[in-house]
Amino acid sequence: MSVNKTGEGVEHPQLIKFAIFHCCTVFVVGAIGNGVTLWCIATCTRLQRAVKVLLASVFLPLLLICLVSGPITSQVLTAVLANDPYRFSRTFEIVHSLFYSALAQMVHVYIAAVSLFRAVAVWSPHRQAVKLRVAVAVVTCIFIYSVLVTVGMLGSMYLGYVQERSLKRTVTVLYFFLNTMMPILVTITCYGTMMFVVRRNKRRLANSQHSVKAHSACDEATRAMLAVFLSTLILGFPHSVYHMIEDPPMIYDIIFHILFSTHFALDPLVFVWFNRNYRKRTVEKMRLGLAWITRCSSSSPTPKTNSSALHNYTSTSVSPDHTTSSKKQTDSAMTHGTDSGE
Repeated sequence: MSVNKTGEGVEHPQLIKFAIFHCCTVFVVGAIGNGVTLWCIATCTRLQRAVKVLLASVFLPLLLICLVSGPITSQVLTAVLANDPYRFSRTFEIVHSLFYSALAQMVHVYIAAVSLFRAVAVWSPHRQAVKLRVAVAVVTCIFIYSVLVTVGMLGSMYLGYVQERSLKRTVTVLYFFLNTMMPILVTITCYGTMMFVVRRNKRRLANSQHSVKAHSACDEATRAMLAVFLSTLILGFPHSVYHMIEDPPMIYDIIFHILFSTHFALDPLVFVWFNRNYRKRTVEKMRLGLAWITRCSSSSPTPKTNSSALHNYTSTSVSPDHTTSSKKQTDSAMTHGTDSGE
């Protein structure tokens, strides 16, 4: 979404207000959710380091989008609502759009890569597990590919190197096909083949207790990633179709970006929820946190208690009875001293 610099009136102000509220919600929930998900993956002792790298590559871009692009997008929407077209420079808008697009489309490719590695493992259960160097190389190559394609294709349109209308449309369709449609087709194919192989080898896998235990953690991660893929597919596919429409109205721009940005916060929640081990650890940490907060709030003294203690101390220190008794003892001592001197 970009700021309208034509100076015209603001269209759909109520929808823009809701988009600002939605953006702030996604920013907060997504930052917390993706942070918790990355913590679960990093501290899980049942996953290999290569698998951790592949899974973390899906949620790290989402975390960066929530932390960086979320506040900027909310300010852009605020500028649209205030009809302030010159709040941000053109260069800033281009850099932010490229940053956002590269990370958002990168997630689809990472999900496809995770499903591909898991499909190969299911098809060849006796094959050696993926090595850490291979996982790091794949993640790095996907990152470089996404950045180069985004800067090369979208950047050329933003900077005015591609000005012909039909060529712009061709570049846009090609970009979303390479970064959204094709990864979705790869992911669907991988999960389809995995379901076919698992059903075919169900009896053989059930008879091998060691195999079931060895792949239990990966199976949970696979099930959770399937839920993430479905969430991304339902919320992200309409966004890609929208960008292939020629001259869509502004209301479509707002609605489809609201739907698309929802998966930034929903994906980590779905991943943790469908992974029994991660869900259990997260709930335990939440309970410990609540117990710690309750313990700290109950152990702190109240101002009323301090005032009562100070009042009691003052009353005891300067009570009238104590003062009168001391005065009587002093007068008695002085009288006794006078009698002795006489």
